[in-house]
Amino acid sequence: MKTEEQEIQEYQHWRNQCKTQGYFWDVERIDIINHLIKKFNYINYLEIGVNDGSCIRNIIAKHKDGVDPGVEVLNTTDVNYPITSDEFFLLLKDEFKYDLIYVDGDHTYDVSKRDVLNSIDHLSENGIIVVDDVNPPDGEEEELEPWKPWIELRCERDDLSMATVKTGLSSWPCLGIIKFGSQEKLDKSKIDEYFSIEYFRKNKKMLLNMLDYEQLNNFLSGE
Repeated sequence: MKTEEQEIQEYQHWRNQCKTQGYFWDVERIDIINHLIKKFNYINYLEIGVNDGSCIRNIIAKHKDGVDPGVEVLNTTDVNYPITSDEFFLLLKDEFKYDLIYVDGDHTYDVSKRDVLNSIDHLSENGIIVVDDVNPPDGEEEELEPWKPWIELRCERDDLSMATVKTGLSSWPCLGIIKFGSQEKLDKSKIDEYFSIEYFRKNKKMLLNMLDYEQLNNFLSGE
């Protein structure tokens, strides 16, 4: 198993490679999460998929919970629930709610779907879910599958407001934002077409409801 230092070094190497290919972060995920916490005076923060802890330890919240089974990297002290997300939600009392939940765990379709649905069940009335990797780079759609349950929710739930926010100059990377509200549902009868990688690549701006960072506040205020 790789050490935490090795994982961090590999991550930095990968990030530097992304920068040389034109992918770079103008706005960090940490910046967006902290902006939301400050804007809405959030108290309870949950992070699913802590990895090396580089995100959660920089989040400014009064109460933070970190969930990670420690499969990919050795768990850091930022993880106070060293179990799978499924096990965590089984432990969680129905009435306990989080104000902001950051979902960056297992990226398979089944697990990422359960993570988001469980997060919705434990989201405070005015809370927000932030979902990572809903817009995978071309060629990685089968490895990074959170985009599929994202599209399903846009077909099924008109009680939510959903948008993705770009954090770089290109359309990738970007973060998914979910809150209670309203949205016009996509046509569920076309779900097989939506799940076609070719169709997804051509229509991801519509399917993901992709916004620029500057449009975030308008989305949050319901405009």
